[in-house]
Amino acid sequence: HSMFLQASIFAVLHAYLAFIVTDAGIPVIIFTFYEGYVCAYLESKHGILACTVAHGLAIFLVSLV
Repeated sequence: HSMFLQASIFAVLHAYLAFIVTDAGIPVIIFTFYEGYVCAYLESKHGILACTVAHGLAIFLVSLV
């Protein structure tokens, strides 16, 4: 439950990015929810460093598109 909550908050906090900065909308919210859930899982199993690396890698990969 806490991972779902963390992912939801992470997605909501990216609403400005989704609708104003990129104008990409709902796909960005869905992606950030998924990424938030993965990062929450990684943090719970492997610590904050794994979460930070995964987040940085996700941003890097998205920037290539």
